[in-house]
Amino acid sequence: MKKKARALLIVDDSILLIRRTKGNEVYYVFPGGSVEDGETLEQACIRELQEELGVTVRITKLVTELVSDDSLLHENFYEVEIVSGEIGTGFDPKFSSAEYVIEYIPISRLPELNVLPSAVRNIVHATTVQN
Repeated sequence: MKKKARALLIVDDSILLIRRTKGNEVYYVFPGGSVEDGETLEQACIRELQEELGVTVRITKLVTELVSDDSLLHENFYEVEIVSGEIGTGFDPKFSSAEYVIEYIPISRLPELNVLPSAVRNIVHATTVQN
């Protein structure tokens, strides 16, 4: 089973997402990635945000876990807060490409965007709008 850890980084009324462009397709994903050997899901989340975004984060809570229907993918989504660093200073080479763009998106706009996975998009929108 492949394991991934993703971050929900909410500042004011916006959430940080990665805009992905593949050919003519544009969609958004939550920052984070695969767990490496010997890592916990939480450690992977912290490492991935350092690599991708250039920030050190603290996990404040587990928001949701998703397991694919075929049980080949397990993803945890963590609410995080920035401890240090500056968004956009990460060293992951894919972020030097126009295919990967870091954006803060108003949470109110989430329903109109192709944010993957949509189940997590809906959770973030519903729980944030209710608060």
